[in-house]
Amino acid sequence: SKGLPAIRRAHKSSRVEGHLTNMSAVKIVYQGDMRRVSLPEEQPFAFLKKEAIRLLQDDFKYGIVVRYKDDENDIVTISTDGELFEAIDSTKGTLKLLISTRNPTDSEGEFVKVSKDGRAVVLSKSAIDEKKNLKKVEAKAPPAKAREDAETTPSNVGSKKTKALDAKAKAKVSKKDQVEDEKHYSMCFVSDVTIPDFSEQVCGGLITKTWRIKNNGKLTWPAGVKLTGTGTEFKVIDKLPVPVLSPGKEGDVSIVLRVPRKPGNHRSQVFQLSFKGKKLQGDKLWAVVKAKAKTPRKQPVKATPKKETPIDNSQLNAKFVEDVSFPDGTKVESGTKVEKQWLIQNTGSAVWPEGTELVKITPKGLRACRGKVPLLAPGEKGVVSVVLNPPKKNGMFKTRDFSLSFDGKVFGEKYWAQLQVIEQKKVDMEAKRAEKKAAKAEKEALKAEKEKLKQLRVSQKEAAKADKEAKRAEKAKRKEVRDLKKKLNAKFIADVTIPDGFETETGQILQKTWKIQNDGDVTWPEGTNMVNWIGKGINRKVECKVPLLKPGETGCITVPFEVPNKTGKVKSTHYSLQYDGKKFGDNYWIVLKVKGNSPKKGIKKVINKDSKQIYGAQFVRDVNIADGTVVRPGQVLVKGWILKNSGNCVIPAGSKLVCLKRASTFGKDAETKMSQGVKPGDHFPITVKVTAPNTPGEYTAQFRMETADGKRFGDKYWVTIRVSPFPVPTDFKAMAMNFLADSKVVRTLQAELPDIIMKIRQGKKMATIVAYLIKKYPFFDKHPFVAMLKPYLKTVESFMGDQITALLKMFSLMPV
Repeated sequence: SKGLPAIRRAHKSSRVEGHLTNMSAVKIVYQGDMRRVSLPEEQPFAFLKKEAIRLLQDDFKYGIVVRYKDDENDIVTISTDGELFEAIDSTKGTLKLLISTRNPTDSEGEFVKVSKDGRAVVLSKSAIDEKKNLKKVEAKAPPAKAREDAETTPSNVGSKKTKALDAKAKAKVSKKDQVEDEKHYSMCFVSDVTIPDFSEQVCGGLITKTWRIKNNGKLTWPAGVKLTGTGTEFKVIDKLPVPVLSPGKEGDVSIVLRVPRKPGNHRSQVFQLSFKGKKLQGDKLWAVVKAKAKTPRKQPVKATPKKETPIDNSQLNAKFVEDVSFPDGTKVESGTKVEKQWLIQNTGSAVWPEGTELVKITPKGLRACRGKVPLLAPGEKGVVSVVLNPPKKNGMFKTRDFSLSFDGKVFGEKYWAQLQVIEQKKVDMEAKRAEKKAAKAEKEALKAEKEKLKQLRVSQKEAAKADKEAKRAEKAKRKEVRDLKKKLNAKFIADVTIPDGFETETGQILQKTWKIQNDGDVTWPEGTNMVNWIGKGINRKVECKVPLLKPGETGCITVPFEVPNKTGKVKSTHYSLQYDGKKFGDNYWIVLKVKGNSPKKGIKKVINKDSKQIYGAQFVRDVNIADGTVVRPGQVLVKGWILKNSGNCVIPAGSKLVCLKRASTFGKDAETKMSQGVKPGDHFPITVKVTAPNTPGEYTAQFRMETADGKRFGDKYWVTIRVSPFPVPTDFKAMAMNFLADSKVVRTLQAELPDIIMKIRQGKKMATIVAYLIKKYPFFDKHPFVAMLKPYLKTVESFMGDQITALLKMFSLMPV
């Protein structure tokens, strides 16, 4: 700062020092750091220094020096509000101020020289010769009074010029601000309070039209907003003041009009809010009435005049219903007239008579108020109003009581108004606070929207990732199925029932059983079924039970076969095993020797009552307890099957399911009796209760249907279980791997893993967690691995926890 030459402008402005008419923005520069500061209306220079010290955060021990570069490229120092005014006025665009630290040895005003225009004073520490010349000039100068006059003349000229420029700039800024403000003043129509459209009114009569309006702009309406109209359709009698409304608030505006004298529908001129001669943005207002001619009075028939029945004040009553305008606590600007309206109801027993008026109750008596009181019939509601002039003093203002009066006597309830009177400046401050609050709410809403979009993108990304993983798992599953199909095979061993050449009659239903062997490399998977090839490339699924044999194991498959209506040697179409749409293994067929005549074409075969009854019970499917299910010793099981009556007669009530004698005692003496008969072709469920042996091992119990007289019929049904206190590690691992190889299981566990971990941390038992999963996903209960786990979860909780932990570690679902 020592090396900067400084020039100070001596500014004698006509404006009051320390006051700006409008906010101004300047830039401050200090050691390469640039900031923007908005100056207030009062004492801008003091505010500038304080704000510069706060923003720049340096150790300005002896204060700061403020300078700027003028249009002559000179560095000029600023130390007062007037000099700051001059700098702002003389700079095009935003003023840039140079900030430097003041040194204790700096001296301002030691060497000065008045410039040619009489306004600039030059400070130069190095110009010693100029200092001497300046002293000589001062020594030869005229007396003080003459010198003062000489200096005053150019200064006054400059001051007048400056004043004119300031006034012009002020008017330009004021006009610009006014235009900007007018863009934010707006009004919208809400509803008609009085005189709805096409109301019937007397020609030439006076009406008070009131509209409910709303400030839908961004700024509070200033004092002085008026209701103006274009046109002369209705004569305007009086206009009530427009309330000062802040943004979003509603209020009422009224006008007294004279209805045209010509009958018919009339629309008034259009009214609009205006301020200082310029119309505000927003809706337009009008009134539409149906003018009705006065009914001519009929000449009274001369008759004996009747005495008018005097009105008893006890029959008159009125009740307050609600505030129509300016409810209690409404904020109004001091010195602004408002029209207060109440909705009241006639709760008396007589119509309010002519002469009923609204009065103010004062200590000196009743004072009549301007305004017409509607003559309401009992039960009717109407509006009464009064114009109020709130005091200039701020605070809560409550009027005196008002009431209805007839013939000098008050009747009904009392009404009053309670308003909060505030200054226009306070109204503006509240409007600014409301704007800031609205801006903050908008900013928070925008922030919430951004966060919502962010969460949406994250969820979309996770969904895409999950979908990609699912597709990858599905692809791996399809590859695994393809590999599995290549390893499947089946070999025919022998006919168990109905050997080739078996003699039978037409229309009989037979049960053909083959003994086959799995000579492939893998166990036959779930979904393996038997199909009947009824044409070239066409097959249909056969309802029968296919045992899931391991490589090298043998088993039996039984299919139902209906003997065709054709005599002689008959060979069936081929049967074969199929998995996932692909055939594997040998073909199987039936060769019969059929006796009897074929029925003629178009005539159905009828079984006579005297014909032979054939009982049949064909296996359809297992209901529960798949073959190979692991159970604990002594566990009680209820095995269920779905069977079909494949015979030609009803299976009678009293028939029962009995256990066939075998070397094992598993299922011995277990039987189930049928309580009702089953028609031919109908499906029916049947269950039997068995108890698992106490010795570990694999057990099979076979069952068959039996009539009440001991005749057995139908297929054989069996249940195979493995009794073990717990599976050996190799079997446990194989069952777990089969469980986790199921893509549906994997997707479900991935989705539920966060909830499972949370329940484990909450101390939930494994039995509770497994029960929760089975309830939510019933297919879990049918999986052998889950069926094996369920019996041990409650009794061997800690042991199962160790096993599950080892399993999760094995599949890298938990860190080891």
